[in-house]
Amino acid sequence: MSSKLDSKKILLAAAECRGLAKVGGLGDVVFDLAQHLTERGHDVSVVLPAYGSQKILSAHVLDFLVPFGESPVTTRLLQVEKSFPVKTFLIDGPFFSGDWGEIYIDSQARQKGPFEDDALRFAFFCRALHVLFKTHPHFQSREIAHLHDWHTGFLPLLLKLDPPKNIPKTLFTIHNLDYQGIRPWDSPGIPWGGFRQWFPDLWEKLLESPDFGPASDPRYSECINPMRCGIKLSLGVSTVSPTYAQEITQADAPGRGFIGGRGLEHDLSQRLAEGRLWGILNGLDAKDHVPRQAGRPLDADDPQLFLAKRALRSDFLAQLPFLVGEAKARLGQR
Repeated sequence: MSSKLDSKKILLAAAECRGLAKVGGLGDVVFDLAQHLTERGHDVSVVLPAYGSQKILSAHVLDFLVPFGESPVTTRLLQVEKSFPVKTFLIDGPFFSGDWGEIYIDSQARQKGPFEDDALRFAFFCRALHVLFKTHPHFQSREIAHLHDWHTGFLPLLLKLDPPKNIPKTLFTIHNLDYQGIRPWDSPGIPWGGFRQWFPDLWEKLLESPDFGPASDPRYSECINPMRCGIKLSLGVSTVSPTYAQEITQADAPGRGFIGGRGLEHDLSQRLAEGRLWGILNGLDAKDHVPRQAGRPLDADDPQLFLAKRALRSDFLAQLPFLVGEAKARLGQR
């Protein structure tokens, strides 16, 4: 248990949280980490979008305006019911409902460019958080903002371009480098086409900022890379294991089947040299996963093995159409 002297006020921002909105391991990490940090005496809260596809019991906290595009967008801050084990807020806005109500959207299946929908949606999410860091007492009190994957990578750039009075220290965690959310800086004539169309009030500041280069994709300089924003502009970077932290500082080598930094290895090598890249191994919750209490594995010569396999296979085949439909509807581009 932490003492009051070292207790921190922490906000975890992510696209997923188990029990509310989850596609993969990101949701597990966010929920478990928030719960364990709370148990250790820290003041922890989580914030994620209020996806229209997820029915979550929540209470209205306030309405606020988010500068986004040509005019401010009316947005609601919600708080998940208090029976949920982790204090959690939801950002409820038009980019997370209707046709945009799923957790992730496969834009290419809609004959659009890669990440065209999700980059817009999570850029809005980050701008809403940016407003709350400037105006809402709970968010203003946060000492640490723990940001997860590219969906939150715009936020460190926004905090630098238009800093709030109390700037939280930012930790950016990489869960999957395959998804980076790359979109154009500027797409003239295309509504919501790029950074300039999302944040017209910050465009001139960006052009004068030293952060324009670090936020640009190293391969496509005409594009913003929110994963790179998080890596370059956060105070520190962590990832899901010590081994992965070493691997991502190396270039990909497809010829030998090695996947490394996915084009961001130079940035990650620099963060490692600065002592600002850490690999922290994801683990199991020992309260819920106790090997001694698990059932005995079935041996190859156990007569029950074949009966169990047959039953499991039948159950799997019965559920397969539902599972495929769920995956197609929800996975999209992460």
